[in-house]
Amino acid sequence: MRLLKKIPVIIFVLCGFRFNCLSQELQPPNIRFVTVDTLTGNVIIEWENKSPAGDKRYVIYEGKEGTDPLEGYPIDTLDASSTIYIHTTTAAGSHPVPYTIAYEKDPTPLAGYHYTIYTSVRFDSCNSALIIAWSPYIGWNDDLMAYNVYIRSGNGENIKVPSLSPGIQSFTFNHVTPYTDYKIFIEAENRNFFTSFSNVVSITTNRAIPPSYLNADYATVTGDKMVSLSFSFDPFTQVHDFVLYFGRSVDNITEKIAEFNNVITGPITYTDEVFSVKKKNYYQLVAVDRCPQRNILKRSNIASNIILDAEENQKVVALSWDDYKEWISGVKNYNVYRITDETNIEKIDSFNYGINAMSDDLKLLRNGLETVSDKVCYFIEAVENDDNSSGIQGISKSNVVCISLVPDIYMANAFTPDGNGHNDRIKPVLTYRPEKYYFAVHDRWGSKVFETTDPDEYWYGEINGRKKAAPGVYIYYLKITNSDNIIKELKGTIAVFYP
Repeated sequence: MRLLKKIPVIIFVLCGFRFNCLSQELQPPNIRFVTVDTLTGNVIIEWENKSPAGDKRYVIYEGKEGTDPLEGYPIDTLDASSTIYIHTTTAAGSHPVPYTIAYEKDPTPLAGYHYTIYTSVRFDSCNSALIIAWSPYIGWNDDLMAYNVYIRSGNGENIKVPSLSPGIQSFTFNHVTPYTDYKIFIEAENRNFFTSFSNVVSITTNRAIPPSYLNADYATVTGDKMVSLSFSFDPFTQVHDFVLYFGRSVDNITEKIAEFNNVITGPITYTDEVFSVKKKNYYQLVAVDRCPQRNILKRSNIASNIILDAEENQKVVALSWDDYKEWISGVKNYNVYRITDETNIEKIDSFNYGINAMSDDLKLLRNGLETVSDKVCYFIEAVENDDNSSGIQGISKSNVVCISLVPDIYMANAFTPDGNGHNDRIKPVLTYRPEKYYFAVHDRWGSKVFETTDPDEYWYGEINGRKKAAPGVYIYYLKITNSDNIIKELKGTIAVFYP
């Protein structure tokens, strides 16, 4: 009887011991990782299968946003042999999503939440960089070792930026190519060799569309120190800010001389006051973005002034000029112009590209029956070829160079002012019209009988315009000054007689 009385106590103790053991064994399932499938965007959850009874079913929970503490709602139930679940309707592409797992119909708590990694990317067009940021992988705690960043452009291979420390959640990828498709995702690694991938972000490095063409129409000399410029651009461009640069050599056009902002239609024109138009001046217009550093998006062709030189020898002028640089379709021809009497402009020759010199003989230069000014000027006009892709044909003028000629003087020594219409008048004959002119006639006693400053005025043999001069010898004096301030004087005698 004493033995029977002890049996319930022993059973109770054993049962109590059995209950405590079950309570310890029924811990939440151990989640290995939660990851985003980079091909499909689905979320994959993997855990260890340690169902104590072997027949406990699993319930998958997704954390409910905006709850504190976080609440989970069931999204699926799996049989006891399962260790992987694929969630196909996940929102992991737009934010971090927490997941957990528990045994079905069991009072044990949920397993700790594991969060997907959410990656976002921003294109910094001002610095040509991708700013990559991601949310941390939550669930591994101290077992999280590093993050790896994967970047792929176009259809190329993934570039791996490895082993960023767990405390880092951003990375800047520099020197990206504009107008290129990129795909970026993050990989987390832990000490147990598990990995978790983020969503894949696709981004195109679009910028404002620059002009499809930016054409330097011309650089042309318009004054002693003035170079006028014109630039045309694509009217459908999304970029409307431009900067004009200047340089003394074609390889060093770096000095900013003007900005043009919010330009909707062209052409853009500008006149630059330069040190000298007899020196080479190079220009280039660039389209820029609105970043603080004003990144260059498109460059025009280069524009430069033509330099013309002239040398005179024995009334023959040798002209030489350099090439215009540089139209898109090149130079078609060079036209040579001569200016006489300041306003009379005449094209005297034209040369194909490649010819940069000519000579002009001025010995017989006249304007009809009239002599021309001793100052003769020239300029070159360059003409672009007809096949500019933007439909523009540029024309550029060089500097104007002038030659001051010293007139030759021819003077008769006698005339007959008898009014018969033959040999009734006299004056010096000049090959060119000087800048200044003085002609005077004196009698043999030194009295002035005629003077003029008009090279076209004749002496008709009158004494100061009142009466006929007596027959005899008279003395003349001529002084001319050309446009280069060179003075030439001549003295001689004139015989007046009446047949």
